[in-house]
Amino acid sequence: MVTEIQTRFESKSFYETVQNSSLPSPEYESVSGYLSLRKSSSPLPTIELDEDSFWLAYSDWTSFIEHALGGYASRNPDKVATVYTYSTGPRPSVNRSRGEQHQKVGWHNAVFFGVVGRAEVLETITLALVGGTGVPDELMESFTVDVDKRAQIYCGQSPDYIEFNRKGRPSFHVEDGFVWAPYEQNVWYTYSEWRPPL
Repeated sequence: MVTEIQTRFESKSFYETVQNSSLPSPEYESVSGYLSLRKSSSPLPTIELDEDSFWLAYSDWTSFIEHALGGYASRNPDKVATVYTYSTGPRPSVNRSRGEQHQKVGWHNAVFFGVVGRAEVLETITLALVGGTGVPDELMESFTVDVDKRAQIYCGQSPDYIEFNRKGRPSFHVEDGFVWAPYEQNVWYTYSEWRPPL
């Protein structure tokens, strides 16, 4: 079982370099092993989140994903997947968002998600952002500003295929029954609260 916070290097090569270093690295004493981040050289299918509509109802969408993927990971300890994100900022969107911003001016702040490794992880993210599936009730309630605004949240299949090796970044990773997030350069972490008890 993971301790409250556990950290790992993002690659075997970086882990081995630090382990073989003759210089002491006290800041890395708590780092245990490395992750097998997945990469793709081809464009990935994506889902798009209207970030403006989400922020009207809640605040931090990353918390929703961490908890939902933590649940997925705990149920699928043998699965490995890396989630990439790309934020465009204000831009026109061909998707019909339900958000007030998009309806008024025809654009919204969009965040695109792509997954390398397991296609169902993309569906897990969608369900978490649209309906709070896999997200603790107390977390949803603490963020809710206006219940009516929840109906405006748009997150769904996007017509865009994005080359995440050129833009965007790895933002979440599922491995060994846990969900991991970037902590600092080359180091990722997982937090015990993201993994519901079995």
